[in-house]
Amino acid sequence: MTDSLVIKNFLRKIISVLPKIRFNFSVKVNGILSMEIFGAENEPTLNLSNGIALLVNCQHYLSTPKFDATELPCSRIHPVLGHPVMLSIPDDVVGMGLLGELTLTPAVALCPCLKVFSNQLNRISSVSISF
Repeated sequence: MTDSLVIKNFLRKIISVLPKIRFNFSVKVNGILSMEIFGAENEPTLNLSNGIALLVNCQHYLSTPKFDATELPCSRIHPVLGHPVMLSIPDDVVGMGLLGELTLTPAVALCPCLKVFSNQLNRISSVSISF
């Protein structure tokens, strides 16, 4: 069962950065078939200049958003893009026939929205990187 959860978490991360892909995930445990569709149809996206689309719906990034009863949650994350960085392809991989350019575009997803939560401090308190 743990393997199934690891796969589901991986699929959620994949559709966050590749929103056009849909996965039909089915697993049978103790004779019980469980099916789930992972995809991001009709989700708000941000299209980067290199053609990559990022999901900007906070439900894909926040596990349990906590809001006061008087505050209205913003339904979007607010991505801030960094400058693209060119990466070099290692010589041993080039010898295997992998050619082209590798570019890393860092992106930070800010949530909650500072417009809605203007009384919050305007600083980043922690950073986590996951793949």
